[in-house]
Amino acid sequence: MKNILLSALFLGSVFSASAQSAGWSASPLGATGGDLITITIDPNEVCNDGTPGLGGATIVRLHSGVKTAAGAWQSVVGADAGANDAIVGFTQLPNGKWSKTFRPSDYYGVAAADIQEINGVLNGGPAADVWSLRGKYLDANSAACGDLFMPLPLAAPFGVTATKKAVNAAFSLRAAYPNPASAESNVRVTLNQSGRVLVTVKNLLGQTVSTLANGLEVAGEKVYTWNAANAPSGIYFYTVETSGLTASAKINVVK
Repeated sequence: MKNILLSALFLGSVFSASAQSAGWSASPLGATGGDLITITIDPNEVCNDGTPGLGGATIVRLHSGVKTAAGAWQSVVGADAGANDAIVGFTQLPNGKWSKTFRPSDYYGVAAADIQEINGVLNGGPAADVWSLRGKYLDANSAACGDLFMPLPLAAPFGVTATKKAVNAAFSLRAAYPNPASAESNVRVTLNQSGRVLVTVKNLLGQTVSTLANGLEVAGEKVYTWNAANAPSGIYFYTVETSGLTASAKINVVK
């Protein structure tokens, strides 16, 4: 299944030794899941959707997983401790940026050859509210904000998935509302052509918690409602698949 990855906005020049997306850089180019990768982030990069940035954070964590043949956000590391609790957090650099070096195969406990990309989002709040400060990054094409999707082997540029809008020839995916949600949230899709459509909601383990549509749909504006009343608080992803294309975006459930 083809991922829809939107081109990333560059901050300054892209150097030969690293790849960059707004607020992120990663090195070295060509690194795979079995190599040491260094990620450096700028805490002062703030998204345009009102999400608080990481400025002033005293700790920065990487909430992340990997994409494998089974799909995105596999083997999720939620507490930034790695598969064997051996690798923790980011280290603040003298210039105020934060850096983390790790080997993805060790960190996620996944065979290097199976890792297709790293999926991540940053948080920097205190233990009592770890998401009070968050790292989300701007996409140049859509002017929307999203989580990092960094394909391996590492190349420049890498992109983000837009949480506000993803557009292609087959359909347009817009932000769910309300988001954050407590009882229900509406997934909005514009189908540019008729065809078979699959709309699912998955948790951070990649498990499908709800199927909102699975069948033939005619072209036009669609709204699919997810009943989240029984879903625990946390991050979920809604995914639309049609015409050989797929796009995903995030829903936060807050009870």
